[in-house]
Formats: sequence, structure tokens, C-alpha cells
Amino acid sequence: MSNSEQQSFAERQILEQRARELAKSPEQDRVEESINTMVVELDDERYGLPISDINEIRPLDSFTPIPGVSSLWLGLFNLRSTLIPLLDLRVYLGLKPFPFNSKQTDEKVRKNSGYQKGQIIIVQKEDNLVGLLVDLVSEVKTIPLSKINAPLETISKKQKNVVRGLTSELITILDIQKLLEDPDLIIN
Repeated sequence: MSNSEQQSFAERQILEQRARELAKSPEQDRVEESINTMVVELDDERYGLPISDINEIRPLDSFTPIPGVSSLWLGLFNLRSTLIPLLDLRVYLGLKPFPFNSKQTDEKVRKNSGYQKGQIIIVQKEDNLVGLLVDLVSEVKTIPLSKINAPLETISKKQKNVVRGLTSELITILDIQKLLEDPDLIIN
């Protein structure tokens, strides 16, 4: 065989090998399941709330306190002529209460122009709307389910019921529907 015949034969083998590889059915691309979250800050901790559970985000303007209810509930606020209960998510999760008009809040306002003095995440369970008071809505993040680890053993029993897990970026993923089913939130 001459050099040109050997080269032609080698080229044909390469082309046949490529054709065989291309003729194979492509393996299904693994589509990793993920969760789209709204990352919020509460007392310098980050929490992920599933976007599918969020109806709306509003700045904290005003609310009316309700006497005689649990300290978890701050009161009611008006949203387009509908009164909605407002839950202090900090208190629910065992953190310090929201610092209304405090120096700490004012410092955050100066440091981060996107920070508002509290934001309300409006969530829904069946026909009931509830407002969750958070310090700051910081970003939207898609988190692969495989990147959500089990919650820390040190969290409280109440938190274990509503925490789905923790990411390597220290974002605690909450289960809003379980939170809204908590019997401690029922107002008698």
C-alpha cells in the first residue's frame, strides 16, 4: 500500500468511527431537579423561600397591631382593601425581633441602597394570604436539590418542621407550606 492509500484508509477509518459515534442515540441529558428561591435576609442569616409559594413582595409601609395575639403576629396590613396578617419571620425562627426604627436598620440602609426598612413576602395557603416580614430580599437563586443538605442538628424542633435543608452557601431553605400549617400560627 502506498502512503496515499494508507492515509486514505486511515481517514476512512476515522470517518467511519465518527459516523458510528454520531449514529448512537444520544444519552438523555440529565436534567437535575432544582428549586427557584427568593433569598431573604433575617438578622444577617440567609433563607431561601420557594418562588412558587410567593405571590408578591411589598415594602413594609404600615400595619395595625392586634392586641392579645401571639408575639409571632405583628398585626394586619392592608393590601388592595384586603386585611392580611403579618408574621414576624424572625421571631418565628427564634431570632431577635425585627428592629423597627433602630440604629442597626439605619446602618444597613446606608450600606446597601437596595435595603428597605423591612419587606413583606406575601404567601398563600389555599384562600388565605399571609405576609412574612423579612429584613431584605437579596436575590433570586436556582438551587439544585442535590446541593441541599440536611438541616443542622442544632436547630429547634419548630425549625426542623419548616426547614428543608441548608446549602453550602449557608442558605437555609424553608418549606413555606409547612410553616403555614403550623398549629402555633392559628389565632383563636
